[in-house]
Amino acid sequence: MKIKTQFFLIAILFFTLCKNKPKESINLIDLHKTLNITFSFSNATIFTSYIFIKIYEFLDICTTTEGQTLKINCIFDVRFTNNVKTYGICEKKQGEILPIRLQDCRIKISGEKTYAEIQGTVELSKYKVYYENLFLELRSSASSVYIQIINTLSEIFLIESETIRYFKISGSIDFGESFISLSEITVRDDGTRIQIKLDKSSIETKGCVNQNIQLSSEGFLIFSENGCAEGGIITKDGEKVTIIGGEIQYEGKAQKCPELPECPFIQF
Repeated sequence: MKIKTQFFLIAILFFTLCKNKPKESINLIDLHKTLNITFSFSNATIFTSYIFIKIYEFLDICTTTEGQTLKINCIFDVRFTNNVKTYGICEKKQGEILPIRLQDCRIKISGEKTYAEIQGTVELSKYKVYYENLFLELRSSASSVYIQIINTLSEIFLIESETIRYFKISGSIDFGESFISLSEITVRDDGTRIQIKLDKSSIETKGCVNQNIQLSSEGFLIFSENGCAEGGIITKDGEKVTIIGGEIQYEGKAQKCPELPECPFIQF
């Protein structure tokens, strides 16, 4: 009887401690960094998605096949820039997930203020790109960025008013010094800027910021040109966080987005 009573008291104590456990504080600086790197993840994935979706669209126009070698020599417009020259080779095979598999690609991309080199393997359909493992190097007069897109699926699931594209994206990107892995997010691209919607999205980051969190947003988050979250409402662990004018506001605290991004920043 005594043992049962002790067990009962321990169970009550354990339940009480768990129930009264203080909620985890939200680090506003880290939240800014996480949203910034999420913006860069989205930008890099959308850029390469447009390139490969266009290659799929122009397969019979500006590509030739010699055995299993696909030779690419295309010029097309994408949302980020016009008259993009895209040339290189891939090994073309039947896809395992999507219809066409392009592996061991070596592609160069050039356009106004844009130069990139792509190496790796993807699978394609008309509106989907699955990145098995893709290395992307972006160069500009100001900087050079090298990233790796790993096991990522990008899909255009809606085109609104013929100009606005909506993407579903899940996957991981390694920026070299930083890493991000996230579950499904929705990205709205209106041709000039992207907005991001989180729906119980699990986001894990390492490097410039170390977090493993789940976030939702009420509608789309607005971002500035430097990847700073400018406006929106986020929910974390049932707690609402408001972003106004680049400032995160929570429980009487406020944190402005840094003028210079502290995490890897991808811009087009």
